[in-house]
Amino acid sequence: DYGVGLRYAPEGGPLAAGVEYLDSDGGDAVFGVGKRVPFDAVRVYGSLRWDALALGLSYERVDVENEADPRNYTLLGATYQLMPKLTLAGTLGYLKDVVPSAAASPDGIDGEGLTVGAFYELTPRLTTYVAARGVRLDSDADTETYAVGIRYAFELEPFPGFGLAR
Repeated sequence: DYGVGLRYAPEGGPLAAGVEYLDSDGGDAVFGVGKRVPFDAVRVYGSLRWDALALGLSYERVDVENEADPRNYTLLGATYQLMPKLTLAGTLGYLKDVVPSAAASPDGIDGEGLTVGAFYELTPRLTTYVAARGVRLDSDADTETYAVGIRYAFELEPFPGFGLAR
């Protein structure tokens, strides 16, 4: 396996953009296939940030061995810091031509998903969150997921000067 990427993000600027390439010899499991198969992927992304608002867009094309068409994933995301300790987030995603089973879906599955969440910082390392996600597929395999949680960011510094943070 190998991957390479380029990222442009001027320090202090509102813009970030990049491109990534991954070539896998089958060491990674592929969604819906149920086994490890070779694939390669190209991802292009960008984001803009203004004060409390951030927007991001990502497109990924995944070519899985023995599938007729490459898979296409598009994701639009946003975060908004409503208050100093409260951040709202949402994503809208689309998929096209995902073929988890040639027998079940020879033309591929298309669909979209929406995720929304709220994150509240209790301390600099402790955050609580609530989130909901809905996925609608043209294969009628629709799902809804809800989450409530707590996240704690540990800091570890095994050797002075060589700390691993968050």
